[in-house]
Amino acid sequence: MKWCNSWKRAILVPMDRIGDAVSDTPAISYLKSLGIEIIVLATPYTTHIFENNPHVYRCITFSRKSRDGILSSALTNRLLIKDLKKLNPDVVISMMRQIRELKSIFSNLSVPVLAKPQDNNLPIYMRWVEFFRALNLNVQPAQNEIYPNDQDKESAVSWARKTGIDLDRPSIVVHPGCAVYKNEKDITNSLRSWDLDNYLELFSHLPNDIQIILTGVHPAEKKANSYIQKRSPRTTAIFDIPNIRAMAWVIARSKLVITLDTGTLHIAAATDTPIIGLFGPSDPGKYGPWRKNITYVRTGQHLSCWPCDQNATCGGNNICMASITPEDVLDAVRGTIQ
Repeated sequence: MKWCNSWKRAILVPMDRIGDAVSDTPAISYLKSLGIEIIVLATPYTTHIFENNPHVYRCITFSRKSRDGILSSALTNRLLIKDLKKLNPDVVISMMRQIRELKSIFSNLSVPVLAKPQDNNLPIYMRWVEFFRALNLNVQPAQNEIYPNDQDKESAVSWARKTGIDLDRPSIVVHPGCAVYKNEKDITNSLRSWDLDNYLELFSHLPNDIQIILTGVHPAEKKANSYIQKRSPRTTAIFDIPNIRAMAWVIARSKLVITLDTGTLHIAAATDTPIIGLFGPSDPGKYGPWRKNITYVRTGQHLSCWPCDQNATCGGNNICMASITPEDVLDAVRGTIQ
């Protein structure tokens, strides 16, 4: 891979999972600082992250019905290639793993392709950095970026009116859901999940003036949120609008975010709101975002199996997450908000 200083317009293909894609957003600002116009080729799962970004020239959705699989039709690819050619790109920069559709698209654009899957052994915030350093570009890690527009804000305000949330009063955003690699239909089986009853205990000790907002749009996340809401000792509201930018706007107005090791952690890191991240089988040093004001809560026990990165040797007993107590999280809350 070699960088050419004469390039003026680039197609950027970020990673296709939400947390990974948000972690790639600083790359856009960096390229813009070099005078490069950026065309983002995003998946349906990540398009909201890049739309309305002032550093993006165009955001085009790469149509896929499923995250894992060869599903784009030949006709869809031909139309996409035609649209991309009209934009006259000088180069393609692809940080997503190589899949058949992308190879077909790249080979028909007749421009240089800088394609190298990100190194999963690196901290998530360093993956795009090392990608660009391999091109002899002088880059440093930076904070994630998401840019809500007026419609996103109005969606959030409308939701607040319907649910009785006063956005001018203190609130905490809590995200109990967590995606599962290889089996995303069953989020509740994630080794990164925390027992739902723990949230009920935690909520019972939060300050009375704090509003609690639960987030999650996946069916299993909605089911978990419904369970918590029905049994919570405190009134809670569920933010279930499938709009990442609107959620980021709500988070930015909150006093605190409590989340598992999932995409919401990285969305929250695009704001200045303090974060408490609950980590079990994975290492926050590797999967946590680049930003100050994040408190990580993980098991106090010394576990020889940690971190297993979900290649569990505990027989699915999830002992690393099970050993995190509501009091552990409450201590972190007390240390974060006064």
